[in-house]
Amino acid sequence: MPTETDNYGFTKDNEDEFYNVNTVNANLDKIDTEMKRIEDSMPTITPADSVKWLGTVAGTANALTVTHAAITSYSDGLGVSFPVNSNSTAAMTLNINGLGAIPIKKANGTAFSNAKANGVYTVRYRAGSFILQGEGGAGNAQPSDVLTGKTFTNDNGEQVGTMIKGAYIKSWQWGQFSLTIDELSKTININAVNRNKAIIRVMFTTSEGTTASSFVTGSFLTDSSISFIRRDKGYQGDSFLNVIYEVYEFDDSIKLQWGGTSILNSNLQSITLSSTPNLNKCLLFYHFQDNSNEGGTRSMVHSWRNGNQLNFARGRISNHYATTIYWWLVEFP
Repeated sequence: MPTETDNYGFTKDNEDEFYNVNTVNANLDKIDTEMKRIEDSMPTITPADSVKWLGTVAGTANALTVTHAAITSYSDGLGVSFPVNSNSTAAMTLNINGLGAIPIKKANGTAFSNAKANGVYTVRYRAGSFILQGEGGAGNAQPSDVLTGKTFTNDNGEQVGTMIKGAYIKSWQWGQFSLTIDELSKTININAVNRNKAIIRVMFTTSEGTTASSFVTGSFLTDSSISFIRRDKGYQGDSFLNVIYEVYEFDDSIKLQWGGTSILNSNLQSITLSSTPNLNKCLLFYHFQDNSNEGGTRSMVHSWRNGNQLNFARGRISNHYATTIYWWLVEFP
């Protein structure tokens, strides 16, 4: 006795039954009916639902023109993909088959103006505009707003951050050494720094437990060496000096102006800086020495004039000898 399939009820003859053309036809009718039902339930796909490739694009970087045989009008949902040949510089339009230049906009409604050469873009037409599909990141962040090495996207595409984390000090090193009574100078090697971004701090004590009769200054010879010079008042010379130094190297977020100058035959020296600093964000470091073992300079003060003029004034018993000053002006962001 024949049986039926579980899902569609097709008739299945037993092995001992003869072929029956009516049974086969009935099964085919069932298949035909079910396939038609499935077809009728599927949504209708129109030409606007498929994305058309616009292979050859002409016009200018901002006003694109193209031809495509299958497009006769602009209708909502029309999707096209196209390459661009050069970077755009302003709001872009797309004109297909001379039907009219249509503005290309982002999903938020703003003009699209940052296409990149050799990029491929997909848009869909809606209500008088081509809307960019899958545009990715957008925004007004700039590389200087994002930490160095970190990537992000903005209206100009993928970018790499350049902002320096607010540590400011890139490297720090220190050391100490002694100057005997016969040593007036010494060169010390250090780990290499960018001396256009580094300062030297010098501290010292004497064998007599006082710094009143001695002066020590340090200046860069090279990126990896410092020259230290000692001056003593001869009649109060100390047997040796214990010198401690520090080298601070700043990162690129810091502006650094530096130099050396001398005061001779007066008590005042003026320096005009190469750029006017924001004094509310600055620190000034300096040290000084007499260019004579007779001493005389007891103190040094500084003042500002007109924003970019740095003045040094010395307190000195005699003006017969020069006083050398090494200075560094550190300006923070």
